[in-house]
Amino acid sequence: MIIPFNKLSEYEFSLSKINLIRQNPIYRTLTVKNRQCNGFLFFTKGEGVYEYGDKKITFTAGSVIYLPYGSKHVLKVVSDGAEFFRVDFTIKVRGEVVLFSNRPTKITDAFSKDCLEILDQLENLCLYSNDNVLK
Repeated sequence: MIIPFNKLSEYEFSLSKINLIRQNPIYRTLTVKNRQCNGFLFFTKGEGVYEYGDKKITFTAGSVIYLPYGSKHVLKVVSDGAEFFRVDFTIKVRGEVVLFSNRPTKITDAFSKDCLEILDQLENLCLYSNDNVLK
């Protein structure tokens, strides 16, 4: 089920399997054949490209990318010292997984300093077990 993000408030939904991880990837290429959750990537350093099908999304520090559940894509890290926050989650309406789009989507190239501070705080306040955020 695809529900645009700005319409989600019109539905009763459940949010689960929330993960928040800061990553400094050492790989140059990562292939995902069947993403098992929805996710947002907040790039804080570096440059790269997401490829899906015959499409490409370029990113730099400040970019936010949405990656839908079930998607297939390739992440190519172009620069040394890349860093990003990965926020993974599952969202359901009436037991059915919800997507905001059926393809990877760039949301912005300039997320706010406030957003980065919130991600830093969440990372510092949360405990992790198997990469899962715990209360």
